[in-house]
Amino acid sequence: MATVVFDFDSTLVTCESMEEMARSKVDAATLQEVQAITRHGMSGEIDFLASLKKRLSLVALTRDDCIHFAERAYHYLTPGMAQLIADLQAKGIAIWVVSGACREILLPIGRQLQIPEEHLLGINLKWSPEGGLAGIDEALPINRSKWEGAQAYSRSWTSPIIAVGDGVTDYALYEHGLADHFIAFTQNARRSALLDKGVAEARSVKQLRELLM
Repeated sequence: MATVVFDFDSTLVTCESMEEMARSKVDAATLQEVQAITRHGMSGEIDFLASLKKRLSLVALTRDDCIHFAERAYHYLTPGMAQLIADLQAKGIAIWVVSGACREILLPIGRQLQIPEEHLLGINLKWSPEGGLAGIDEALPINRSKWEGAQAYSRSWTSPIIAVGDGVTDYALYEHGLADHFIAFTQNARRSALLDKGVAEARSVKQLRELLM
């Protein structure tokens, strides 16, 4: 019937997962630097992969960090979003998530929201046997950009396809023709670089519901 493709950070959840994991690992100045890189990336000032590399270089991320965040990620869920997703699914609308968050984070919350595992597209990091970060596989499209990661899967999406997110990296799905429509969700983060593109805006889950249903 239709497909809705959600972003994760600052859309399905109220926070940026990388920043939340960094809070307990870096000092205040470094955290501010991580946050600034996120803003620049989401505004399109630096590309997705460059933003990811810069943030990972500042945060000594481990696989356990991702797993521990995933265990409590449901508590960060944007209020009302779980019910919206359930209502969309009840109408036969397919739900996908395309995110710059680690796949280890997406899987548990996807299960709680009853989103099929194969509909959860997140970055795939390399881990050492001890669980430390061993690198980024740049050959994987999802590790280069969200739209590249979604491209192969988009062939199975049913029109109309609506992408929902808070940043220019999410808008790229529409810009590259993978989505028929785009909605800027600004309840958690409102970015002028995205709104300057003249996109439809939902300032709350209630407004998002009105646009989607």
